Amino acid sequence: MPIVFVHGAGTREYFRRYNVDWSHVERHLRDYVAPHIAAEPKKVEIILAYWGDTGVQLAWDGASIPWATMPPVANHPLTSLVRVGRKRHIVAESLHRVSAVLGYFFSRILTLFRRPQSKQTSVFMGDALHYLAQRGTADHPGPIPTRVLAALMQAREAQQARDGEPLIVFTHSLGGVVMYDLVTHFLPNLPEYTDIHIDFWASMSTQIGLFEEMKLFLASDDRYGPGKPVPFPDRRFLSTWWNVWDPHDFLSFSVKNIIEGVKDDHFDSGLSLAGAHLACLKMSSFYVLLGEQVAKALPAAGRGR
Repeated sequence: MPIVFVHGAGTREYFRRYNVDWSHVERHLRDYVAPHIAAEPKKVEIILAYWGDTGVQLAWDGASIPWATMPPVANHPLTSLVRVGRKRHIVAESLHRVSAVLGYFFSRILTLFRRPQSKQTSVFMGDALHYLAQRGTADHPGPIPTRVLAALMQAREAQQARDGEPLIVFTHSLGGVVMYDLVTHFLPNLPEYTDIHIDFWASMSTQIGLFEEMKLFLASDDRYGPGKPVPFPDRRFLSTWWNVWDPHDFLSFSVKNIIEGVKDDHFDSGLSLAGAHLACLKMSSFYVLLGEQVAKALPAAGRGR
């Protein structure tokens, strides 16, 4: 039984912790999910659908991100206003600046760290924009869908080699957006992939619900809205879907009442807003829950089958 993992935005092989993070995910999938789906967990093929190298690239390597500057002294913006402005405008702006002085200097300190943080954020957000702009259609699939389709085809070949064992897909963040486009648009319209069937899909910390509200998917249809949820993806390509969000993760969204037939749950990572988005990839307890959900959905696939 193969397991395919599709990562989210802002993932690159050249990041210092890339190999460590991927090894952590792979090890936990094998320790906590594979035993539920195969009598010999070590033989379960775990496939990474890596697409980071086809994501957004900063052509000037972030040259658009300003460098930190010193606070103005000699040429302060107020000097021009004092010279030609009306009195009430001078007073109003002066009071406004004074009331914000503590936050201003704290922000000035933060700007010293802006470039590395802004570069990382730009790549993260840029991947989402890049995907929407370059994903293509079934007639001409873009680089990211093509890469994930290749991983699914690899999984299909492994599946056939092991007597048709079920196929499991685990996606994180933007990876879920990509997979939803695949099961609703690309797979149904690409004859060479019509024999790919995902038995269980776990989407974690994803933006699928939000993107569907915005009608950004290739299969989005204005006929569906409040009181009339989107039908479950074609069962020829997907059997069971478990969507998970963290209440502290502002980048993860529910699909409840938006897409029919999806088991929609929340996972409390116990982390702050800053760490919750990646929590499911790092927390061992999440993989235990994932394994239990797989076992419930595919009870005949585990040990002693």
